[in-house]
Formats: sequence, structure tokens, C-alpha cells
Amino acid sequence: MAVSDRPSALARIGSTRLVIAVALAALLVRLLALGVRAVHWDEARVGYWVLRTSATGDWAYRPIIHGPFVQHTTRLVIETVGPNPYTMRTVVALVGGLLPLAALLYRTRLADDELVALAVVLAANPLLVHFSRFMRSDVVLAAFAFVALGCGLRALDTGRVRWVYAGALAFALAATAKENVVLYPLSWAG
Repeated sequence: MAVSDRPSALARIGSTRLVIAVALAALLVRLLALGVRAVHWDEARVGYWVLRTSATGDWAYRPIIHGPFVQHTTRLVIETVGPNPYTMRTVVALVGGLLPLAALLYRTRLADDELVALAVVLAANPLLVHFSRFMRSDVVLAAFAFVALGCGLRALDTGRVRWVYAGALAFALAATAKENVVLYPLSWAG
């Protein structure tokens, strides 16, 4: 058997399994010691409104803190587990840690090694790691928008309408994260 006839290591292991392993590692990196760092003032003001909503049951949209996705999901975590720096960052850490799985949406357009490389970039990019461990809506917006784009491309590649619905749902979730979501379709069109 010639060297070129042998299946590659990626083919033997499977790119999907590797992407899942990368996502699990990304989750570990994001969740490990998540509450050790002091709460930043930007996290604190959003956290204040989350705690206030939890205590009163009243929520009002405030453009300065964006939302409502991070606020409502974080409120559910805090009401279940209790308020602390770890729980206030958990939702964003989970979204950021699961982001490498979105690479699988691009498998019709990327080779196996490119697919795994994309997952590694999404898992290990220092900015994504840092802001996935920070209670802000930026990573949530980017993650849902990236999924929406991937679903749109899957819809084009497969002709299946379910990807249109999944992309619409992902984009709707992106719109609940932050107002600058309107810039994403403009960048896609560019």
C-alpha cells in the first residue's frame, strides 16, 4: 500500500470527533477557575441589573447593558445556583465553549483538516477565550451570528429548508444579545 493510499489521521479519527474533542477542551478552559478573577465594573453593572430583576421580578430594556439574552439566562442560573462571579459568567462561558461545534456547519465548504483548524481557532483564539470568561454580550452575539451564517450556507448547499429555520432562530437569538447585530448581515453581504 502506497503512502498516499493510506487514510489520513483525520480520516481515521474523524473530523467530527476531533471537533467535539476541541469543543470539550474549549469548555474546560472557559469553565476552569471562572470565578477566581475579580468582577470588572462592566460585569458588575450588568450583574446589578440581573440581581435587581431577580429580586423584584421587573425587567426593563436598558441599551447601556444590551440584552436581554445574557440578563435573563444569567438570572436563571443565579436563581438556581446562587449569585457569585462564577455563576454570573457561566452562560457566556458555555456559549463560547460550545462555539467550536459551529465549525461543523461549514463542513460542506471546508476540508476535514480545515474544519478542525477552524474549531481550534474558535476554541483557542485569545480574544474569544478572554471574552468567553467575561459577562458581556459580545461573544454571545458573535456565536449566534456565526451559527446563523453557517446555517444559511448549509441551506444553500443542501437545499433543505430546516437550515433556513435554524439560521433564523440563531439570528433571532443574536438579536437578543446586542443591538449591533444589524451590522452582521451587512458584513455578510460585503
